[in-house]
Amino acid sequence: MAKVFLLHWNRMEAEDRAASLRQAGHTVSLHWSTEEGPNLKESLPDVAVISLDRLPSHGRAVAEWLWEAKRRQHIPIVFAGGEPDKVRATRAKFPRALYCSTSEILSRIMEALSRRRSTARPRGERPGQVKANSTKRPNKALQRSTRGAKGAKSRGQSRAARG
Repeated sequence: MAKVFLLHWNRMEAEDRAASLRQAGHTVSLHWSTEEGPNLKESLPDVAVISLDRLPSHGRAVAEWLWEAKRRQHIPIVFAGGEPDKVRATRAKFPRALYCSTSEILSRIMEALSRRRSTARPRGERPGQVKANSTKRPNKALQRSTRGAKGAKSRGQSRAARG
């Protein structure tokens, strides 16, 4: 079905959670180490599940890392479990993510995948948010044609005003 990246800071618990996802037909890659960061170079997952039950600040840091690169911004994140105050802090930082209890992970994965399919972009469009203060240069040909038209109008109006 889907490639799932599962992050939980306890190896045994992570393997138990992964087993139930594998039973449902998903391919699961696990990460539980606090000493090394996750490696998604081989292939990107379809969805990321990040547990807030243990070390929620570490989970938020991984979520930030996941969405900071344009090539990973399309990956939906599901935050699972956690204390209410930790979940509130995470919701404030990641309002587009999905949230659930640990027992609801499978249904939230399906919801995330269906949302992703329904908001699919046409070929050639890049995923991610458009920044208000973009550093990309506008099309120079468009700039010249606009500048030329404005200049001609203003020159013509000034001549008419003089004559």
